[in-house]
Amino acid sequence: MNSEMSQYITIIVFTLILIALVRLAIPFKIKRITRKSENVQNNLNNKTVKNYISFLRMNTLINAPEIGQVLRETQLVINEAAHIDSRLKLGLYQVLKGKRIMGIQQINPVYLDKNGNRI
Repeated sequence: MNSEMSQYITIIVFTLILIALVRLAIPFKIKRITRKSENVQNNLNNKTVKNYISFLRMNTLINAPEIGQVLRETQLVINEAAHIDSRLKLGLYQVLKGKRIMGIQQINPVYLDKNGNRI
C-alpha cells in the first residue's frame, strides 16, 4: 500500500510540473509569433512571406486575442502589398483559415495560365 501511494504521488507531482511548464511556455510562444509577424511586416518580400507561411503551417497557434490580432494585421499588410505574389497571399489565407483564425481577409483565387500570367 505504501509503494502504491508513493507511485500516485509521483504521478500527481509529475503531472503538476508538466502543466506548469506548459503554462510557462505560452507567453514565449505568443512572443515568438509576434516577433515573426513583425519581422515579416518590416521586411516584406516574397521570401519572408513564404517562410512565414511555412512557420505558421508547422506551429500550433494559441487561442489568444493577441495572436489573432497580430495574424490579421500581418495578413492585411501582405494583402495590400502589390509586389507580393498572389499565390503567396492565397497560401497565407488558406493556412490562416485552416488554423481557424477569425476575421481574416478573404482572397479570390488567382487563375494563371501555363506561363504564369493571370487569366
